[in-house]
Amino acid sequence: MGKTVQIVCYIEHLFRIEKIRRPYLVVVPLSTVEHWRREFEGWTDLVACIYHDRQRVWRDVLREYEWYYEDRPHTPEFLKFDVLVTTYDTLIGDFDILSQIPFRVAVVDEAHRLRNQKGKLLECMREISARGTMEFGFQSRILMSGTPLQNDLTVRKHFGALFSFPFLSASITLLCFSPAALSFSTLSRNFGPC
Repeated sequence: MGKTVQIVCYIEHLFRIEKIRRPYLVVVPLSTVEHWRREFEGWTDLVACIYHDRQRVWRDVLREYEWYYEDRPHTPEFLKFDVLVTTYDTLIGDFDILSQIPFRVAVVDEAHRLRNQKGKLLECMREISARGTMEFGFQSRILMSGTPLQNDLTVRKHFGALFSFPFLSASITLLCFSPAALSFSTLSRNFGPC
């Protein structure tokens, strides 16, 4: 089973079994957006909104019709979708809007893109995590990578910034999909509890 399907099923489990309510954020490379949409449609009943367009004006239209009900307030409590799938660039470009939504779960596909401690994407994800944590008391974060992690120094170099979020009540899971990848138990031992 592919990593996308595993995460889609995990989010379905959180919603149906664990009763962890929406919204969920999934940040992915542009080339995989349609694949994520297909997997959500094929494996769950959750409503996934694909939030991406190169022009902000079209994203404004998308928000108006795909995010909110006509007869309800345009607030995070009344969103139409369960899962928002977006790209790195769209997250950064519309951060002023996306940061207002308290997401319960934040998934980052190809999480090695976050390894730059001064990068804009990591800065945005920290703010999104802070908002979700403040609203709900915790936020589950899932960091996915197909990049092989070969030793402790590589893990600390590439993912050290991700495990240094200042919110101790957060749950961070790093999923590495590679035969050479370290196990989660090894990462937990190296970084300690989150």
